[in-house]
Amino acid sequence: MKKKIVLCVDDEQIVLNSLKSEISRHFGNRLRVEVAESAAEALEVLAFLQERGHELVILLSDYVMPNKKGDELLIEVHKELPYAKKILLTGQANLEGIANAINDADLYQYISKPWETYDLMMTLEAALQSYEQQVQLKIQNAELKALNESLEEKVAQRTEELQQSNDQVQASIRYAKRIQTAVLPGLQALNDYFSDSFVFYLPRDVVSGDFYWYAEKENKIIVAAADCTGHGVPGAFMSLIGNDLLNRTVHDKEIHKPDAILTDINRRLGNVWKNEESKISDGMDISVVMIDFEMQKLYYAGAKSPMLLFQNGEQMKYVKPTRQSVDGKTLKRPFELQEFDIKDTKTRFYLYSDGYQDQFGGEHDMKFGSKQLRQMIADLQEESLQKQEESVAKAFQNWQGKKVQIDDVLLMGFEI
Repeated sequence: MKKKIVLCVDDEQIVLNSLKSEISRHFGNRLRVEVAESAAEALEVLAFLQERGHELVILLSDYVMPNKKGDELLIEVHKELPYAKKILLTGQANLEGIANAINDADLYQYISKPWETYDLMMTLEAALQSYEQQVQLKIQNAELKALNESLEEKVAQRTEELQQSNDQVQASIRYAKRIQTAVLPGLQALNDYFSDSFVFYLPRDVVSGDFYWYAEKENKIIVAAADCTGHGVPGAFMSLIGNDLLNRTVHDKEIHKPDAILTDINRRLGNVWKNEESKISDGMDISVVMIDFEMQKLYYAGAKSPMLLFQNGEQMKYVKPTRQSVDGKTLKRPFELQEFDIKDTKTRFYLYSDGYQDQFGGEHDMKFGSKQLRQMIADLQEESLQKQEESVAKAFQNWQGKKVQIDDVLLMGFEI
């Protein structure tokens, strides 16, 4: 029978024994643990497993090993098994080795020794989930492609404008896998722009209706967090359209102010749905922040999506959005632009969808609630944002318990 494999590679037998014991105890029959004491032995084990039709899900490797280092092993394996999740577990890897693994092996995570068992198991759980989502997304994309081929025959008889809109959707779908799975590269780029940041991103299904987006324009950084209508495949379609609209507005038209961005993507979305026979009115709740480093200003505008702001240890500001979505309809009121001074101040801001606060759980099976979410973020201000990510993840897991996740979850924090 085909089995899912996690392969642990380390030149210290005591480390391998510990890893095999901890992983086997946590995953039981869900993952079979194999070990190797060198890169050469690991490749032999992989060849043996592949001959028998087994499936490598996770490769967990030390960095410093005889003859061939861990990053070289990950790169070699990645060429043949790109979907397998590669993790470096070491206390001696240098930045060059990590960079090689990220660039050439799609490194999933880097964990320092000695590891915390809980953190390692949660990382492996997330890696397993990500792997399964990628495999399922590949199947789903094939189904979507077949569906679109059928739709193309119908839309060919309709207006030229609708055909152009369909082409936009087609282009977005071709990038769906990249957008949905490229979380780590996105996080790395965000870390380059901010002194500290985190993104807690938890799709309900294989693909997500929540998405985040960023751009660097001259001396400005623009960040957006969006919650599209629906989740799963319908939400994913909408998120691809939203990403494309943001790119066209900010990169093609060079619109940078958050209120103007929301207005333009609302107009563009109206063109997508413009069809006398169409009843579609899907859209998104979205918040947009632009940091102008030259002017030392933070600008915010939101479409039913708020922002939390902390400056110099003062009380949290709940920055209210405009009470209308981006859905392509005629705007009842202009989106409000709000401005904050960041000169000589420590500023943290948070953007989020409603998935976290709407999750049912706890002792009385209630929603987590927006008030409790805001209080939790306020209580975490003594911690770094990297540490906050761990805290919000554990809090969500504890609150949800055995309940079904009801929506996609997105919560982001940034420090300037």
